[in-house]
Amino acid sequence: MASNGYDPQMGNSTEVKREPSEDDDSFDSDDGLVFTWIGGSKAADNVFVSLKAETIKEKLLEFADNAAEELYEMAYSGSPLWILDDLGEERLDREIYRNRFTPSIEHREELVVEILRGALDDPREIPSLMKPPTKPKIVEASWATETVLMNPVELVHMFMDVEQWLAMFSNIVSSATVLGKILEDDQNPDGSLIAMKAEFGLPTPNPTKRETYFLRRSKKVNDHVWLIVDASLDITCLKYHRKPSGCLIEQMDDGFSRVTWVEHSERSNGYLHELFVKQISSDFAFCASRWITTLKHEAENQFVINQHINAQGGGMSSLLRLAHRMSQRCVKNMNVKKNWNLIHSMDNAEPVYVIWHYFENNLGTPDGHVITMASSVRSFLSVDHLYDALRCADFHPKWDLAVAGGFARKDLHVPMGNDPTTGVSVLNIEVPGMEPRKCLKACFTDSIGMYVVWTLLDITTFYAMIEGGDPDAVPILVCGAAILPWDPIAVSEGSILTFSFEIQDEYEGSLSVEREESLNSLMTNTVSSVNALCTQLPGDEGYCHDGEEYLRLFDDHK
Repeated sequence: MASNGYDPQMGNSTEVKREPSEDDDSFDSDDGLVFTWIGGSKAADNVFVSLKAETIKEKLLEFADNAAEELYEMAYSGSPLWILDDLGEERLDREIYRNRFTPSIEHREELVVEILRGALDDPREIPSLMKPPTKPKIVEASWATETVLMNPVELVHMFMDVEQWLAMFSNIVSSATVLGKILEDDQNPDGSLIAMKAEFGLPTPNPTKRETYFLRRSKKVNDHVWLIVDASLDITCLKYHRKPSGCLIEQMDDGFSRVTWVEHSERSNGYLHELFVKQISSDFAFCASRWITTLKHEAENQFVINQHINAQGGGMSSLLRLAHRMSQRCVKNMNVKKNWNLIHSMDNAEPVYVIWHYFENNLGTPDGHVITMASSVRSFLSVDHLYDALRCADFHPKWDLAVAGGFARKDLHVPMGNDPTTGVSVLNIEVPGMEPRKCLKACFTDSIGMYVVWTLLDITTFYAMIEGGDPDAVPILVCGAAILPWDPIAVSEGSILTFSFEIQDEYEGSLSVEREESLNSLMTNTVSSVNALCTQLPGDEGYCHDGEEYLRLFDDHK
């Protein structure tokens, strides 16, 4: 494996070295003055919980409605506010933005003081908790629009329910918490206002996370348009600040919605992990297109699952639901912020991160100790080349060490959406000397990368699924790969490949030198096998043909 992203200072550590702190975390923006909350994230949590106080509700609503007006105008402005960049993304003309949207700094200062007064026992502490900015921030802004197969009310309820929102955007949102419900009506989300904390990330265990505190407002603009807006209140010392961002949801015919997304934020010009410098500095990693393509993919997934609920005795639906749960868990494993442990690297390889879990009577997970491990590496192969090789059924035993030396035959493929490369497959796996197994495999994409996720099922469990069993009750260990371009502009420069594995751990959480070597060898050999396979394949992609739907498996079972 390549060593481009390896930090030698992390080599023999047992704890991940997280993102280095900066000397000053205050925000400095085009708006002139943004405040810093010095008390830390726990203190900031207390501040946001206090937002329910009746004395400041009116000011909070005014702040949220101003953010909603800004989002609405930015979503519908077009040129010259938005201009195309080298990636074909709509980017903000900052000078026009400054001239058109003149924020009221005095109003924001007054609001922050009111919030702090309600949160603190001694208001005399307020001046010490606010300080002027000293460093400039990097502005990121993008715009995208897409047709989504969900109706507006469903989408609005999803955004205002933190668990549904987490599930919908599991490849982006690594964690989310509602800190306070300021205005809420479960039956009618029009006008709801909540305070939230969330963390956004990339599919990697490396430090790329962005923590933010914000208000979320849902609003019905007219009979056909809803609006969801997020806006930070500028009272945290975090390195990432969310300016008015979110989406407009326009009702269309036949259950579709036209979703227009605006993503607008500021971040510190500080440490970026070496592997992801070009991803993040190009504004590619957290752009509006990533949110909207994820939303479209999840909506298409749900539509296909619903289409099969009554088909094949419920078996197809059960398999697709299991594949969906598997995919969400895998990307969450890659993305979620954890107390990762770093195991020793071998041969100058990229670092491998592990974490232990103990499960007992946990629905959907085997009882006992489970290791989650992940690593991101630089590859000089193209994103499409890697994706084609990993999703192809015939090649699966050539790189998956759990079934190495075996044979794979595709029994089933169900397309998911209009992209012919996305879908759910069932592979029949035969390895000499072992009982036959099935491999459930899901392949999908978003605007920044491609994903291949799989799990192995024994025959008994598999046939219970195609007879309509409960997919949530199936204990699975999931594995997967995420493939992102190394440079979003110069795609010929290769890719970033992240593997994630869940493994049953009979050693009960201990990590001997021999165990470290075994885990490291698994990751190293998997990547080496993929690279060796891809160098033997033709340079032009397209050798994996998944367009045809195979139903032989269900016919044989009947």
